[in-house]
Amino acid sequence: MTYLQTDTIHSADQLDTEQSGTRLPYYLAVPIWVGLAVVAWAPLIVLFRAVVS
Repeated sequence: MTYLQTDTIHSADQLDTEQSGTRLPYYLAVPIWVGLAVVAWAPLIVLFRAVVS
């Protein structure tokens, strides 16, 4: 079996440092994700409340 050369950790680290500048800060990202979760679960909650009552 032949040896396949892979990328070094250095290039992966460099990619991570390049992306960290464009990443959304946590204080903005967390409320956005929570809001999206509420919007996604809202129809199920409404359905559940309609069935139960």
